[in-house]
Amino acid sequence: MWQYSHHVLAGLRTHEGPILTVANFAGDWPGLVGLLGLNAGLTKMQKPYSTIWSVDFTDDWFAAGLAEWVESGTITHDASHVRALPELPASPERDLGYALGDQLMRDKAIIGVFDEGCMGMYNAIFAEGILNSTERPPVFSRDGQRELHAGRAFPHFKEADEGVAVDALITDRVWTAMGMVPDNTLHDVRWGEEYDGQFVWVYEISGSVPASHLGGWQNAEGWRQDPVFFPAGGSTINGVSKPGELVLSRVFLADGQLQVDIFRGSAIELPADETERRKQATNPEWPIAHVVLHGVSRDQFMARHKANHVQMVYADDAASADKALLAKAAMFERMGLVVNLIGDVAI
Repeated sequence: MWQYSHHVLAGLRTHEGPILTVANFAGDWPGLVGLLGLNAGLTKMQKPYSTIWSVDFTDDWFAAGLAEWVESGTITHDASHVRALPELPASPERDLGYALGDQLMRDKAIIGVFDEGCMGMYNAIFAEGILNSTERPPVFSRDGQRELHAGRAFPHFKEADEGVAVDALITDRVWTAMGMVPDNTLHDVRWGEEYDGQFVWVYEISGSVPASHLGGWQNAEGWRQDPVFFPAGGSTINGVSKPGELVLSRVFLADGQLQVDIFRGSAIELPADETERRKQATNPEWPIAHVVLHGVSRDQFMARHKANHVQMVYADDAASADKALLAKAAMFERMGLVVNLIGDVAI
């Protein structure tokens, strides 16, 4: 079931035996969200653990993994989809990333916590999806004379997740410099199943998404949030993310170092009945994205990803996505992060 990792981590910090985290691979209660969040916390505090998951705990892969853990105290997962960022040859994208990295290291950014927008707060807010959107309503100075940041998205982070804050800012600067729409958002890695021969992830987020991800405000709806999570009510944007090419990433702490995983994917369109089935199997009031990852299987992703969140941004096309990913990787490298390329990445 959905667990909040801070209830569990304190006890595990001093636990002396081997640790195994387990979740059912199902959408109705987001156990996968809890599993990935807990794994991220254990990784951050450098506490060894093993992890495994299953739809119904009867498959041979799960049984073999459990047997391995019982016998050895560890489970080894396939990490062949992960590689270090190679030395980048000179290119316009590399040079742009380095220049933006130098700029941010020289002229620092300030992170502020939008308190009432964090997950677990009393009420849901519609504003989260509006803020990080170039199509947002105008905001004026206190005297009403000046429009603030006209035509610009306002990068921010939800659910008290500083990794998202760093990622959102870097994405905004790279995409803006490359002349692409910088609207980006975090999603919960909620669930997924095969459809028509490929594994399609269900990404959802209670905090809503930029309307541009839905194809415009005409495709956005405001839904009252589930009182289980938001007892005072409130609305967020609901809708289905449009098809398109994606760059996805996650900033996280591991081995005492700030790192980032960067990978490619595609948002695809599914038939209306399949979309509705997936929404009803999870949280129908939340916006959904149907995501296919490039060169990363379900189990590879689950074994590697160090967060219950993933950051997502659209590019104009596949070629633009590859170039923007390179520039983003270069910017992170210039800032001193360990950069990991995940799956099929054109670098």
